[in-house]
Amino acid sequence: DGTITQLLEGTNSISMEIEIMYLAELINKNFTSFICEFINYEEINFKFWEEDNFTVIHSELLKKYELEILEAEEIDNKVVLKCLSHLNTVGNFYIQAETIKIYDQENREISISKLAEVSHQYWNTL
Repeated sequence: DGTITQLLEGTNSISMEIEIMYLAELINKNFTSFICEFINYEEINFKFWEEDNFTVIHSELLKKYELEILEAEEIDNKVVLKCLSHLNTVGNFYIQAETIKIYDQENREISISKLAEVSHQYWNTL
């Protein structure tokens, strides 16, 4: 549940900035997002549910869709993000990588368990 605000390609990795202000603020009140780094990625693409499964693979094009993450799950060793674009079209963002790392805005690595803890903390205080 967040918006992909940046995609940055490296030599063997791609990084995604995801704006999730309500969770980021629990790490630091001045934070608004997290960075997910996909290291040694093999696949990254976005497939629209409609439009005959039109697929976008170029990161510059992906940025233009302003994807909002609705749900995330792992399927067949891939991260699958169900997303809504600013065009009100829906699709799946597929990412397959050897390693995934998550960082706060000061580039400190955050474990999945810590992120889950912060998420539970948020939802349990509502």
